[in-house]
Amino acid sequence: MSMTNLIHMMTVLAALGVASELVADPSPANAARDITPHAELGTFELEHNPDRPVLAYYGGIGLQRDENGAWTDYGIDSTDAIDYLIERCSANGMKRICANIMFQWTPSELMGPIPNTPVPENAESLYGYAIEQAHKNNIEVYIDIPVFGRRTRDEAFATANPDIYAKSSRGEVREEFFSPAHPKVREYRIAILLEALSLYPADGIMLDFIRWPNYELDLLHSHCNWGYEDVMLDRFRAEYNLPNDFIPEPDDPRFLQARADCVTEFIQEFRDAMTDRGIDLPIGVYNSNIYGREAGMRHVCQDWVGWERLGLVDQHHPMFYMDSPARLTRALQTLIEVKRPGSTVFGAVFLDGPGPFTEDTVLDASRRMVKIGADGIWFCREMEIESLDLWPVVKRVSELSISEIRAADFDPYYENLAINGGFDQGLTAWDIQPDGRAKVSQGLSVENQNTLDITLAKDFPTTVSQVIKHHASPVIALRSLGFSCEYRLNGFYADEPAKVVLDLRYSDGSEESHSITVPTDTTTSSGWQTLDKAVPVAYSGVRCLESSTVRVLCPAGEGVIGLDNLLVTPDPLHNPINPATKDQSE
Repeated sequence: MSMTNLIHMMTVLAALGVASELVADPSPANAARDITPHAELGTFELEHNPDRPVLAYYGGIGLQRDENGAWTDYGIDSTDAIDYLIERCSANGMKRICANIMFQWTPSELMGPIPNTPVPENAESLYGYAIEQAHKNNIEVYIDIPVFGRRTRDEAFATANPDIYAKSSRGEVREEFFSPAHPKVREYRIAILLEALSLYPADGIMLDFIRWPNYELDLLHSHCNWGYEDVMLDRFRAEYNLPNDFIPEPDDPRFLQARADCVTEFIQEFRDAMTDRGIDLPIGVYNSNIYGREAGMRHVCQDWVGWERLGLVDQHHPMFYMDSPARLTRALQTLIEVKRPGSTVFGAVFLDGPGPFTEDTVLDASRRMVKIGADGIWFCREMEIESLDLWPVVKRVSELSISEIRAADFDPYYENLAINGGFDQGLTAWDIQPDGRAKVSQGLSVENQNTLDITLAKDFPTTVSQVIKHHASPVIALRSLGFSCEYRLNGFYADEPAKVVLDLRYSDGSEESHSITVPTDTTTSSGWQTLDKAVPVAYSGVRCLESSTVRVLCPAGEGVIGLDNLLVTPDPLHNPINPATKDQSE
């Protein structure tokens, strides 16, 4: 770090009341001055129809090809790349850019340059140019920063302060993650944000990595295993008057809350720093953990309830995956139900994760999230929108009517892992053995929909089955499955009952089976009845559910079995908005 950079760093940090020990050489600390906010900060007013969802993306200020021909937003070095992205956003209804300032060429006396890339001649003006062009096209720009995530531009600060990293209970040091408990870290990040607000007429701030490190493999049950550096332990022991050698367990509720308080304090300190300088801008956060509010608190110590109670956060961008619509909406509901009036929850189209990502899945997820209360949709990231050719569906999402969706009659939490479980597409996706023993009839079910009618053979059994593939990653592995159907017996006679069976196959090759027996009616016909069962799924870091097979086993006999609404549902025993009882989940 040059002496000029040291002097300026101390100048900015001194304006925050930061001790001179932040950097290696404290001697320039006398050159203190305050930071003057940009004259046009927060003056842009977005024109937007309140019946349309606000669309935002996380990423950079432009799009350009890298040396391999792939789209990238890292280190944008031309106004052409900015113009290209702004045009894409403007034409397709994107109203907010959350631009990571650590990945762009921005002038800073606190952060270093982007390593191993040449500095473009117009580097100092590119971020400002992006904001100018965005405003001309009716688009907001939020300055985005990874609060506790170390980036390459942090090299000088990290080198001068080797004790600032998070540490696990196992003694691991996470050098890509700063400790939220360390005052030096919080003061340094606030200084960078205030410096940015003195340079650019931003419309808001997005706080990324506003959490403790992630993740253990088990996102559903495990507890944050970080926070065992001295600064956090000393703080915790002092708060609870504990012995100097006391080491808390990761799941100690006091320790979870103490670590969460460090994260909350950063948001409060930053808001106070803005208020002291007359800055009034919305603060947004990225909510972590795909299972919702309680899991987010356990796993990365984010206190969503506390943030809302204290009025600290105005915009929530939850980082929920799209591979399961039911899990996505359930998790989002846990955030929406604690938001205060005036704060905004965005639904997540997280393209940097497990898919599938098609126009249909993006539109379906967006409608579901708007239905339960999301007033905006955020996309991660614009690179994936471009490479997956999803701009057309971005435009369709921007044109959705919030009022019409919320008035529509559909279940936003519905998910059937079985394809064509209502038999609306005939026998598609179902295997019938022997062939020809089943057909689809129209208008005969309890809801006048299609039914699958299985005619029993006198001399041999009949099987209807479907194999369902699952994500075998331990991060998103299923923990329970429900299977259910509506059925009707007509003239049924057999020596043994019919069964609905769910066979489970795990990634380690092991298998297990669960079944429901279809009750036998002694009369020649009966009305529609329901079968329903939920079963736990075994889980470990090396044993995850790989596939399941749903089978309807019809014995040899006489008569017809009618089936409708055959459902295989994800995680019914692990639903945060309708939790199972202890006995059920066991």
